[in-house]
Amino acid sequence: MPGQESGNSLVDILYGDVNPSGRLPYTIAKKPSDYAAHVVYTGGNNPNDVQIPYTEGLLLDYRWFDSKDIAPRYEFGFGLSYTNFTYSGIEVVKRYDSMLSHEAAQWENGGVTGSEVGASVAEWLHETAYEVKFNVKNTGSVEGWEVPQLYLHPPPSANSAPSILRGFDRISVSPGETVAVSFPLSRYDLSIWDVTRQGWAKPSGSWRVSVGASSRDSRLHATIS
Repeated sequence: MPGQESGNSLVDILYGDVNPSGRLPYTIAKKPSDYAAHVVYTGGNNPNDVQIPYTEGLLLDYRWFDSKDIAPRYEFGFGLSYTNFTYSGIEVVKRYDSMLSHEAAQWENGGVTGSEVGASVAEWLHETAYEVKFNVKNTGSVEGWEVPQLYLHPPPSANSAPSILRGFDRISVSPGETVAVSFPLSRYDLSIWDVTRQGWAKPSGSWRVSVGASSRDSRLHATIS
């Protein structure tokens, strides 16, 4: 709900004193049937109970819309600005470690993490393995805040959602200025839970990487093999 300063905030934005930079944290559909989860008012012990069967599994919000190729009215991550931004120079840099741990080397070769207590929070699993670097330039005439977003697209072997948000930032960019942006990626970010082997595993195949202004506004693309 709007607070006591909402009026001042709206006027500041409408008159251009402040450049908006907010982004949608959810997807707005064109019609109710486009959403994955629906409220069901029957089927409980009490006829007044509200039933919500979450049959979409991992396909929450934008992942559902992407997997079903449903065009939203406003996509996840959407936002407006009084200026324009261009993206360029994407590069994926692998962090090479001459002292790669046994667990990390096993993961790289298709193995899984252990099932012992604490295996899912192991340091080698969450340390930075790759960096995604790119540039954002303000091509407009006023200063603005951009919110670049990093999405990963798993290989088919992952049997996962088609796109997964793995990073975002909010950066101030003056007119004509170019800002370098970097997102870290860990082995955990590039893993799936192997139900059979009971551990985090690296799926076979290449991960596609996209960077852009929303879940449906990709500006740059790269690949992690």
